[in-house]
Amino acid sequence: MESKTSPQVITSDSNANYPIKSTDTDSDPPNIRYAKELQELRAKIYADPKLSDIKIEDRFLLTTLYSSLGDNRDTYKTLREFLLFFQKYDYFRPEFPTNAEKIIKANVFTVSKAKKDDGSGLIIINCANWKLKSGILFDELVRVCMTMIHIELQDEKSHRGGFQILADLRGVTWKHATKFSISYFRFMADLQKFCTWQVRKVHILYDSFLIGILRRLAVPALGKELHQKVIFHDRGLESLYEHCPKNMLPSKLGGNFDDEFTFEENMEKCRQAVADWKEIHKLLEDANVKL
Repeated sequence: MESKTSPQVITSDSNANYPIKSTDTDSDPPNIRYAKELQELRAKIYADPKLSDIKIEDRFLLTTLYSSLGDNRDTYKTLREFLLFFQKYDYFRPEFPTNAEKIIKANVFTVSKAKKDDGSGLIIINCANWKLKSGILFDELVRVCMTMIHIELQDEKSHRGGFQILADLRGVTWKHATKFSISYFRFMADLQKFCTWQVRKVHILYDSFLIGILRRLAVPALGKELHQKVIFHDRGLESLYEHCPKNMLPSKLGGNFDDEFTFEENMEKCRQAVADWKEIHKLLEDANVKL
């Protein structure tokens, strides 16, 4: 085992990810601009008996750092809670999601390239595009969605701005509803509580009596913090525009922004995220980390 006379400050490949520059400006790579914060975080990791043997790359630590700087959370606590969350849920297992190509081609999830003035991004869930006869399971949908979010959060501005989620439930049937699990709502609550990204608002767009019933049954399972951020839109799109301007919505939602990521770009995000998850799993296993 490596000597513990001093904390590990950087990983062996940190500079490969972010080439070193000689000046400290906004044009510098993130591991240079946040060198002090990274060193302090690594010192805390080193001092934790359960984490002292783990060797985490700068790019993973920076994801946590961006979040804590954005909302004044304790960086080390955020990191520890994320690792706990990562170990708890099977959505992050290190295999490529089954039916990922089908899900991405069906455009069930869209991460808008547009940003609001406050820096927040927009994730659109097109629930009616989930065709049950396609054989796609609900857990597979969640996994693909998480891969896309994972890659987005490696961008500092996206991370600090957080995300609004727009779930378009128009056209959802009772058969769709039977595929949902209450455990998913618990996952969403934990995602907000433990993960390193921030959900700013959740918009539910619906036109069905069925969704009104599910609203009363399922939403409380989201937990108090996330429940307070949910806004329901059941009288058309006008109320949605009060929160999501048309210049960041696609034309199918009455907007004028249709510059979406391509199928190839989204597949590459999926591959990159799974590669990262494999690496995190291996780090935790090699260090025998059990939180």
